[in-house]
Amino acid sequence: MDATNPAWSVGLSYDPARTGWRVDWTPEELFAHVQQQYPALAEQFCGATRTGPWQDAPHTQYSASEIVGDQYCLLDRAAWDTDPLFSRGLNNGLEQVAVLAEELIGAFDEGTVNAQRLRYVEQVSRGLAAQQDYTLHAAYAATRSPVLCSAFARVWLLWSMFSTLHLAHLHRTLGAAPAHQAALRRSPESGLWFGAPQSALQLWSEGLRVCEAVAAGRAGPDSAGRALMGTLRDRRSVPPLFGFGRLEERHYVLSRTRQVRTLVWALARAPRDLRTLLFSHLRRKEVALPQASLAAAGRQVAQVRHSADSAV
Repeated sequence: MDATNPAWSVGLSYDPARTGWRVDWTPEELFAHVQQQYPALAEQFCGATRTGPWQDAPHTQYSASEIVGDQYCLLDRAAWDTDPLFSRGLNNGLEQVAVLAEELIGAFDEGTVNAQRLRYVEQVSRGLAAQQDYTLHAAYAATRSPVLCSAFARVWLLWSMFSTLHLAHLHRTLGAAPAHQAALRRSPESGLWFGAPQSALQLWSEGLRVCEAVAAGRAGPDSAGRALMGTLRDRRSVPPLFGFGRLEERHYVLSRTRQVRTLVWALARAPRDLRTLLFSHLRRKEVALPQASLAAAGRQVAQVRHSADSAV
């Protein structure tokens, strides 16, 4: 269905300490300056007209001093908010609601809807806020180099894909079992309240560490970007679904060849935790590949295993 509303919002997020832009500019003057500095960006707004007042928010990060209390719980932006760069507001709110729903069922059964009983919800909320801040800090550091920015974006995309599949897998396999909530109680303070495949978590942590080193001045942004791209090329947890480790590849095209390569990777090269996760997802989706693709994948798996046996 085609959109019928031609109006849309645009946000500009930047680090004032690095840009050197004048602090006395109005939002309109600042946006005009950015377009002048980046002509390719200006082309996208050449026919646009303002339909409402400009908004300016010097500091968008905040958190409530108390998120839960006796018979109340703050959710979404009432609890905390951060820079909208990754636009995770809806996702974070839904995660909080999911955790709160589980806790409320138990609290009402026990008749103890108080701050102590809902403490886990506060831990998860603050963990989500901290994880969002870590990600934002890394993203700003990554913008110091086009290579690092592209590499970090790819690591973030992989992490988003695998963590989402993992959460869906847990809910699907555990369902309404009594052990459901206990199985999801992993590390609330880290923001990873539902856990994550270790192979994917290691890659994500590496991306955050690289950007942290750049922000602290311990590594140059270009060299750090090249190193992270090398990690994407060499790490077994990176699927051949897209040229994640090749900087020249900028477009996502899921060809039949890449489908076969990804199936071979899942069968013969992927770490065990990702292999289990992916095949569980495929079974749920009831994905059917053509017999020719399956046959080609089988031949490639046999070649990979033969090469491995020969090397041993």
